[in-house]
Amino acid sequence: MGPLKHSKICGYSPLESAGAVRDAVKGEPRILMTGQGGVKIENYRKILFYSDTCIRIQTFRRVLAVTGTRLMIRYYDRDEMWITGRVEVVRFE
Repeated sequence: MGPLKHSKICGYSPLESAGAVRDAVKGEPRILMTGQGGVKIENYRKILFYSDTCIRIQTFRRVLAVTGTRLMIRYYDRDEMWITGRVEVVRFE
């Protein structure tokens, strides 16, 4: 087999199509949901509001609101946080 070639999917490289390059450069938040049981958020600035039904997070450009029941911030550091509970809505305000 020959060397791997730079492949494109629908005119974009796999990294471009996933938005990885664009997000990393702009500092956009990255949100990973695991069903209704959790949300991982990367690239945030600070926690604005925290209750068991709503968590509001300031990202670099907008506010991200996570609503549901029994919400809890299980882990956070400067760059990422993990929210657990029954997540019902994740939206930008």
